[in-house]
Amino acid sequence: MTRVSLFPPEVRLRRADPRTLSGELHPAERALVAAACEARRREFRAGRLLAKGLLEELGISGFPILMGDRREPLWPAMICGSITHLSDICLVAVVEKSKIFGIGLDVARTREVNTSIWPTFLTEGELQWVRSLPPPVAQRYAAMMFSAKETLFKCLYPVARMWIDFKDVRISTAAAYRQFRRGRFTHILEEDELLQGDTPFEAEFLVEKGDVIPRGFKISGVYRFDGPYVFTAMTLSRQHAPLPRMKMPETTRQEDMA
Repeated sequence: MTRVSLFPPEVRLRRADPRTLSGELHPAERALVAAACEARRREFRAGRLLAKGLLEELGISGFPILMGDRREPLWPAMICGSITHLSDICLVAVVEKSKIFGIGLDVARTREVNTSIWPTFLTEGELQWVRSLPPPVAQRYAAMMFSAKETLFKCLYPVARMWIDFKDVRISTAAAYRQFRRGRFTHILEEDELLQGDTPFEAEFLVEKGDVIPRGFKISGVYRFDGPYVFTAMTLSRQHAPLPRMKMPETTRQEDMA
């Protein structure tokens, strides 16, 4: 596989295979998955171990990453982070809030985002566009949109504290639309020959979310197709003040769904 970058250089990113990563959890972390199946415990352990290593690089040792009411990881007050995992891959990203105060990260297997669930997370316009593509390409871009909406939620929820439904947001990517108009999608093989590297996407809110996120608010992220996976990532920068109706906090307890 190619190297996954996804984030600006100030973000620390680690990747591992949960099946081969070994190490001990903090007792409080271990208790969170005591009743879970072995596969769940293995993925959970991988995420926490990677996070532990990244926090130690930032001078934070012995901090257990517990879970909030929505089962989200709870990070140290001065850190924001994101965890994503499947049975064979786990990624964790962390950054100091003095540099970035919101972060989202997700990985999905493109083949596993079945056509039967597309209407549950795609808007009518997104669904119409995806269904107009050749089936192998449609599968990839449906998975990308699903992953992008996961990443958006992970990035914005801790800041906005508002539930974001997948159909509240429209995902678009100019690069994909351009290639579709040129007819190149008909030539895509098993290994993606269309888009290499990190490619931008844009998320636009179709509804107002309380008094925090206005309708029409747009935020960008990146995605990358790599073998059987699609990776998506997003950050919120203090310099850009991305949520126009929200007062930027001095510190925010950054949380990320995993």
